[in-house]
Amino acid sequence: MHKFALVFIGMLLGGWTLLRGQSIHGRVFDVQTDEPLGYVNITYCEQVTTSDAEGYFELVIPDGKACEIRFLYVGYKPFVMYPLPKDNAELVVRLSPTDVLLKSAIVTGSKYKIPLEKSTVSIDVISPQFVKSQNATSIDEVLDKIPGVQIVDGQANIRGGSGWAYGAGSRVLLLLDDIPIMQPDAGFPHWNDLPLENIGQVEVLKGAASALYGSAAMNGIINVRTQYAKSDPEIEAGGLFRAYMSPPDSVEKWWGDTLKSEQSAYVAYRQKLGKLDLVLGGFYRSNNSFKEHTFSRYQRGNVRLRYRYSDKLNFGIYANANATEGQSYFYWDEAYSYRASTLTGLSHNKSLRYNIDPFVQYHDRWGSKHKLTGRYLSITNRSSDNRSTVSQMSYGEYQWHHPIESLGAHITAGIVGMRTGVRAELYNDTSYVSDNLAAYVQLDKQFGERFNLALGMRYEYNDVVFPSDLVGDTLHDGIIRERRPVWRLGMNYRLAKATHLRASWGQGYRFPTIAEQFIKTEAGFFRIIPNPYLHSETGWTAELGLKQGLQWQGWQGFVDVSAFWSRYQDMMEFSALIKDFQLYFQSQNVGNTVIRGLDANMLGRWSTQSWGLQLIAGYTFVDPRFQEYDSTGYGKPVVDQSLTLAQRNAANSSYKGNVLKYRNKHTAKMDAEFSYGPVFAGMNLNYTSEVLAIDRVFELFIPGEVDFRQQNKGYTLMNVRFGTQYKAHRLTFELRNALNTIYQSRPGILEAPRSFVVKLDMKF
Repeated sequence: MHKFALVFIGMLLGGWTLLRGQSIHGRVFDVQTDEPLGYVNITYCEQVTTSDAEGYFELVIPDGKACEIRFLYVGYKPFVMYPLPKDNAELVVRLSPTDVLLKSAIVTGSKYKIPLEKSTVSIDVISPQFVKSQNATSIDEVLDKIPGVQIVDGQANIRGGSGWAYGAGSRVLLLLDDIPIMQPDAGFPHWNDLPLENIGQVEVLKGAASALYGSAAMNGIINVRTQYAKSDPEIEAGGLFRAYMSPPDSVEKWWGDTLKSEQSAYVAYRQKLGKLDLVLGGFYRSNNSFKEHTFSRYQRGNVRLRYRYSDKLNFGIYANANATEGQSYFYWDEAYSYRASTLTGLSHNKSLRYNIDPFVQYHDRWGSKHKLTGRYLSITNRSSDNRSTVSQMSYGEYQWHHPIESLGAHITAGIVGMRTGVRAELYNDTSYVSDNLAAYVQLDKQFGERFNLALGMRYEYNDVVFPSDLVGDTLHDGIIRERRPVWRLGMNYRLAKATHLRASWGQGYRFPTIAEQFIKTEAGFFRIIPNPYLHSETGWTAELGLKQGLQWQGWQGFVDVSAFWSRYQDMMEFSALIKDFQLYFQSQNVGNTVIRGLDANMLGRWSTQSWGLQLIAGYTFVDPRFQEYDSTGYGKPVVDQSLTLAQRNAANSSYKGNVLKYRNKHTAKMDAEFSYGPVFAGMNLNYTSEVLAIDRVFELFIPGEVDFRQQNKGYTLMNVRFGTQYKAHRLTFELRNALNTIYQSRPGILEAPRSFVVKLDMKF
């Protein structure tokens, strides 16, 4: 550790020494917004430098050299300067944004900025403008409108890679500014950790990404990136009011003439104070639910400080805290009801969550970027039903990125360490510790002007330490250890000016969470028991995709079509079993599975002096199957010890055919917003086909579930909105679930009826 510190300090000191020669300095701006552009790559012969966070740069040219000066920045047209200006010249360089959405800058796929068109994997980019247009109070409401993405009872599911995990385990890794922000013990996202008031861009990677991001990224990544301060001070504030209306006649309106509603408010402040960047945010939400006896309230505050010591070095800290209180139930008392079952009772929860994230970033004299990031996440959750947990996560990562301009290559490498500690009533009221250590490297190489190649590898070490008396001495005195390499390969070939063909193959790997291995709880007659012998799941995802840019008479955008194939070994899912004449649920390895499908989407915008259109649309088809499935087990009791694994998979399912549980084969989504002058109108459509298979035991024990599923096979949701915009202020009226569709996203819970929303967004 001391050697590493000396090397790092040496690089800092070395970065301040430049060879003397002709001196050229200046500043880089966006030609349209006049905003300074930070970290623009500037090359002269073999010399590489970058502009600082304010766009300033200095270039010292050794005597006897005569090359072009090139300014390169993702999302902007290259700028070339030749002949050279005079010595000590001060330049003002203005870069022009590229004309199509394909040039959007992304980080998630390679851990450094590249244009979207050159990505070797499927990535969707969600802009802050789209987030604001959805009138959401939580980012998961926005994600659920993205083609290929579903949010089921709070769990993210990409292209059918996951079903419903009962709040434990996720195959989609949630990142906040490139760092995991999952529940430490359960590997589950808590969406109110994400600062909706300060979101800059959201990147959704579809497919296995374990080679860069580790265990939980088996099915994809959602990376939420927050905003930094700009040149001029910014204040954003707003509020939302949502009133729930009457459900259809078939559903009891238990609340009578009283008002069930949701209110929220937010504020954000961003300013540069000399070399210090300051970002502040706050959010409040209260929801008096349409579900009987349920409510939720939370408050959130966050701050980001970044100090730009020089054009090479900046450092800072981000902190976020939120307090939550709520009450919920597990399933209804009868079909078509918003009332709570008296068998399971109500769960009342209070939680305090906070994270503190220090970071340091340094650009050395050789063009390399060194990045140190960390996160301490603390969660205290108090529950009325013996499910309280106290958990902490400590995370640290060092990342090194070096461009080799002469070879058209980039090397990214890093080391990661993460420790999780938890003590919970949920886990036999005892303590557990888990560790994750990893090293990764990725090479991105460009061959000529058309072909890009990405090759990456990560080596993972995972362990969990628990009281050995839980399972005797059969698991190495209470320690489970595992080591595994994970690989990925991706290619992108430019067939024509705006036509890109990509192919990728990536391994996936997921180590069981503490919750999946050791949870012990109950809800009425549903009892969940631990499985410390649970194995990790592995697999791979292959994809072939085509991205076609579009530009014609004011219209610009792209169409993206991809075919994907995923295989999982020892997939982990919660399944029912009978033990000692009692019904239990347990996380089990259900064998090998395969998920194949097609994903097609379109993103575009059209504008004239008066009219405008923003469009995102897509269709996803998935075919999710067990590889070990024997329909002769369908309808047989799970208690039958003679059943094979293939027969048990059929016995657990409510559907006789071979299909994984809690998946929709067909989904189609569209969001369009038209504007004319200051007036706009928009529509959001979401079609979801029926869930063919659920746990058979739910149909046996949840009242009315069979009837509901027989009468409601798939659903279509429609939201309509309209409003006006004056400068940066926006007033929106929205009718959600305009068709008043009755639907459920998981068994035993009805989702919201028609509601009316008013939202005001202001920016100063």
